[in-house]
Amino acid sequence: MIRYSTHPILNFVRFINYYSWLTMESYLGKGRKPPENDAKPHHRREHNDGFAALPLGFLDELAQSSSLEDVLLCTSYWVREIFQADRASITLDENEREMRLYAFDGNDVQPQECLIPIEGTLVGEAFTQQKVVMSSHDRSEVPSYCKRLSAAGLTTFMIAPLKHKGECYGTLNIAHKQLDAYSELDARVLETLANWVAAQVHKHQQINKMIELAHIDPLTGALNRRAFVEATYFINDKPRHYDHHTALLMIDLDKFKEINDQFGHPAGDKVLMQIAATLKKQIRSDDLLARFGGEEFAILLHHVNAEEAMTLAETLRVTVEQLTIEHHQHRIQCTVSIGIALPSSPNQGFEELMQLADNALYVAKRSGRNQIILSDMSLI
Repeated sequence: MIRYSTHPILNFVRFINYYSWLTMESYLGKGRKPPENDAKPHHRREHNDGFAALPLGFLDELAQSSSLEDVLLCTSYWVREIFQADRASITLDENEREMRLYAFDGNDVQPQECLIPIEGTLVGEAFTQQKVVMSSHDRSEVPSYCKRLSAAGLTTFMIAPLKHKGECYGTLNIAHKQLDAYSELDARVLETLANWVAAQVHKHQQINKMIELAHIDPLTGALNRRAFVEATYFINDKPRHYDHHTALLMIDLDKFKEINDQFGHPAGDKVLMQIAATLKKQIRSDDLLARFGGEEFAILLHHVNAEEAMTLAETLRVTVEQLTIEHHQHRIQCTVSIGIALPSSPNQGFEELMQLADNALYVAKRSGRNQIILSDMSLI
């Protein structure tokens, strides 16, 4: 009998210890010693101190995992070790029709990031029915959904859903080259593992959502000012979003208050969303776009000189000028003013660069709007 606790880690260790005890009892009760190398499974390593050493190492690594990716990679490695499987993998729910393989260890017949259909597959069956699925076939009778894995020599499959509080996040999967490699007791262990891992997946997904909420402007989907400044905290420290050739663009929508006054704030929100989407389409994936507040945006460009920054700024200005935003019966058009600054020395801090770009933007607004001004300091 397993005595359950309210603490999931303690329950897991107790379950594994109980499973180890059952395995030993099944042999010693028959007057046998645990086999060193039986022809049939269990395939896992046998130790005098039982089966718990591997899971304790697993728990230790999981406790040190700082991201969802770490959790998935750690789990796939240790699950393969625990079950002495030829392959272990984890899929997470991608959309209504597919799962995405996020981590695996061992046989690489299905690569990481590949999409697996939910319909007509073992992982899909385990995911939709939220129960452990076991399958074992030799090559002569392998189902169509297992042909690719079978071609790699895998014949036994066991898949457990990642369930937590009634929600299924994906599946934990193991495969072995030997027929009938796993028992119902193995299925119970895998299910317990999957439930505990699902709690970790849930926790890290919640953390990721909170980080996103703290760093993303909810209206436009661009970074907020705080996230932008954090990413560019101090230019001469050369963080990941900075190199020697960097340009900062400060962008302000011209006469935005008049748009709000004439068409209403919902129309103004729509304009901001469309402007943000337009700006994002024109920059590269490693450039940064942020909404600084109100109608002001900022873009940090990498690997550019002054001429290239001016060229892109002109493209942005013209693209916005030609944009027509429809709101109910209205067709709204607007323009932007842009101030540009480039570091004048390797020791220049980001706050100083931002001040230069702001000053250039101010000049652009005073010069009649719909203008681009490059900071004089950027030419030094």
